[in-house]
Amino acid sequence: MNKINESTVSMSTKILNELGIQSIIDVPKDLRVLFSALDFTTKHNDFHIPLQKRGDGLQTRHIPYILDFVARRSKTHHIWAYEEPENSLEIGKAYELARQFKTEFSKDNQIFITTHSPAFYDISGDVAKRFHVYQDKRNNDSDMFSHTAVITSRNEADSFVGTAAFIATRVKSLIEEHKELKNSHLELKKRLQESNLPQIVVEGPTDKIIFDKAIEVLFPNDSFCEIISANCATKLQSYLEASNYVSKDTSLPIIGIFDNDMEGRVAYQKIKNVRSLEGMTGKVISTPKKIYALLLPLSDEINTIQEAINENMDGTFNVSVPIEFMFPSGVLNSAINDGAIELEHITTNARDRDTIIPTNITEIVSQHIEKEEYRHLAMKINDSTKGSFANWICEQPDETFTPLKEFLEQVKVLCQT
Repeated sequence: MNKINESTVSMSTKILNELGIQSIIDVPKDLRVLFSALDFTTKHNDFHIPLQKRGDGLQTRHIPYILDFVARRSKTHHIWAYEEPENSLEIGKAYELARQFKTEFSKDNQIFITTHSPAFYDISGDVAKRFHVYQDKRNNDSDMFSHTAVITSRNEADSFVGTAAFIATRVKSLIEEHKELKNSHLELKKRLQESNLPQIVVEGPTDKIIFDKAIEVLFPNDSFCEIISANCATKLQSYLEASNYVSKDTSLPIIGIFDNDMEGRVAYQKIKNVRSLEGMTGKVISTPKKIYALLLPLSDEINTIQEAINENMDGTFNVSVPIEFMFPSGVLNSAINDGAIELEHITTNARDRDTIIPTNITEIVSQHIEKEEYRHLAMKINDSTKGSFANWICEQPDETFTPLKEFLEQVKVLCQT
């Protein structure tokens, strides 16, 4: 028994890594029926369950691993004929299996697949050929014949399966997004495990540059945290929520800081089932694990301006305050004059049935901002200039960072709880 499991350890390891299921060969006591009764035992929590007792989808995922294991240890060539591998699999798992067919299982096998799933007919590249097999009449013959045509594009294949292709396209996009978020979380989690300081997780690399400099000049000789970038608001939200469920308890707080702009507010609002943080615009995601989400604050004057805008317009306009707008207008104007940052008008299209009218939101809102120095609140930053502004602001006098001091003092208190 041990010898058999030693020889199949590579297969079991691949199944564990790819499927998340611990599977070992289960050998019956009567070896005369070995090959008729050979089975896997899968581990679920503390229970060992025969593979035959698991769902069809999980059994299906094991089959190619077994076939591939045999092929890799054989001197002969192996040809697979695999009918509709997507059967019994939810579409996300079908895309994952299709990827494995292309990148792993095809290395030592020639594989013929019949399929109706975009997950599989979307496979392309040097290792794959795609054909549409269909029945039709030949010439004036009344009998039906099978025809084969080379598929040259994804769109061409989509036309054969109808609306399923549109659903699958959206699902594929979500799968790729989920995979990217998962990889980002694992990377951030690794950083957390390696750190011996509380972590401040910000939306992007330019936020990190600015906060690093602000802490350096406002709290000299007091490195009370480590700042890392999540690379976007959505990834920051995902990381904070995932940390609550999968991270072990730690004495080191994790604090996420969202920009108070549209993207940051949307991601911040998606964090549900939490309580508000007293004294700050923030949420307590977990008290035992010390996980918090903060939104950059609006100054009293900006709040007053926003209220005046909405009262005069008889509508709703949310002022965007990314970290760059935390600095006074005089600093922003200097950055603009030095070419370190660019502001753009906010535009959209007003629609009414068949009518589409381009609308300049900045021009409309600016009319309701009395002080010229705050007109930038009706504009947005050209994202391509965020990096140059971060570098520029770090070269300015230390007192430039004073507007961030009160907020960072509150953050420091959270880090020391």
